[in-house]
Amino acid sequence: MATEAVRVLSYTLPCPLPDAPGPDAPSSSSNPTNPDRLPVSAISAPAVAAAAGQQLSPMVLARCTTGNAGVSVPVRSVDWGTTTALHHMTAAIQQRYQREGTRRVYIHVSHAIDPQIPLSRLPSTPPITGSLTGGNESDVGYFTPTVFSSIVIAPNSLASTPVPGTPLLTHPPPPLSNPILPPSSLHLTLLERYIPPATQAEDTAMFSTRSSLLVDRLFELSSQGGSLLFIYPTKTGAMDFDRDYLGPVLDPLLRKLMVLYRLREGLLWGVRNMSSMPHMAEFDVLRSRIEAFCAALTSGEGDLPRMPTTVVYSSRARVSLNELSWREWWTQQEQVRVREIVKKHGNSQAAAAATAATATASNKGKETEDSKSGFWTGYGVPGDLAREILDGVRAPTVRPSSRGMGEAVLASSMSGSGCGVGSVAPVGVGRIAGGIRRLETIKNRGVEVGIFILQRGS
Repeated sequence: MATEAVRVLSYTLPCPLPDAPGPDAPSSSSNPTNPDRLPVSAISAPAVAAAAGQQLSPMVLARCTTGNAGVSVPVRSVDWGTTTALHHMTAAIQQRYQREGTRRVYIHVSHAIDPQIPLSRLPSTPPITGSLTGGNESDVGYFTPTVFSSIVIAPNSLASTPVPGTPLLTHPPPPLSNPILPPSSLHLTLLERYIPPATQAEDTAMFSTRSSLLVDRLFELSSQGGSLLFIYPTKTGAMDFDRDYLGPVLDPLLRKLMVLYRLREGLLWGVRNMSSMPHMAEFDVLRSRIEAFCAALTSGEGDLPRMPTTVVYSSRARVSLNELSWREWWTQQEQVRVREIVKKHGNSQAAAAATAATATASNKGKETEDSKSGFWTGYGVPGDLAREILDGVRAPTVRPSSRGMGEAVLASSMSGSGCGVGSVAPVGVGRIAGGIRRLETIKNRGVEVGIFILQRGS
């Protein structure tokens, strides 16, 4: 049987993340991320046992969870949302070659990462995309030798906010200045973003023929029909994200901090606001931008080399986001901006407190407590506040005070059902049941994205 290699680049903005297996991925015989755990589908076992009036032993219960408090293992039988479309791309490639039946396909996926993202945030193993190598289930998964993964370092273009201390560019960068793989070396590229960019400038630059990631990615594609799958949120999708994902998490957190630490409303609004949203384009305008972008590349306008490119497919879709993924994306994208906002606010408050302290000292001969601290009333070091905001968004937790009535009743009934497990089973089962119940209530959320396929020609 003949063989063929397909070279793919996966580029996720604002940063790549570990991902759960795709919804169509075949089940493997074990949990790939925790060898001492039962298969990921076993997460529903405690709830099933509870419905039947039974209770799992502590040993079995421990193997049904990840071992991380408040975090559940993604299961394929439930829609846990999207982190990447890479699984669907590799599965489509495999299915196409399987139907032909004359060639065996090997897929090499290069995952682009930003140098600012710590390696601990990246997958320790390649994503499970499944494999179609004769239909044997034992051949499916990470150890199947048909999908190979590697990491390539992308230029520092994923950072949405300039890092303090780095020089600013005084003129636009030259075109085609940031390829991360050799020109014309790829068959397929996936460039995807599901949350709105941090700034209007970043949104505008995406469709610029002089400084766009799109130009760089097309430059890397083969001129003999290389294709780019581009996924990008529309203005409606950005508002969906703000209303249905970020708002319900960030707004209560900021209100709590405002009450606890007597923070100014201006500080909280600065943290909450995503300035790019009002300037983003709806789907029709987004499609027009991409068509104009391709026309400019095809004609070689200005200093651009001629690179014939056409839009062969475009549609809009509604995508449900993975809960942990969007939190991590927002935190990584906005952390520099949040820290700068908090720092500036802290400096202004310290200056105001020093002025007030001077006036008070001249009148009463003593300093106030606020003037000694140098920070605003109710809080200490500004960096601690920024970290509390970012950590509050990044890590969803299930606290006893936030558990629903149904979950509390379930935990209560489990604690009184004997078996001598006491405090072990109610905590584990409560978190699992609460996570699944919350998932059911939010499964209809989603963001609107535009899906485009751009193809290079000779």
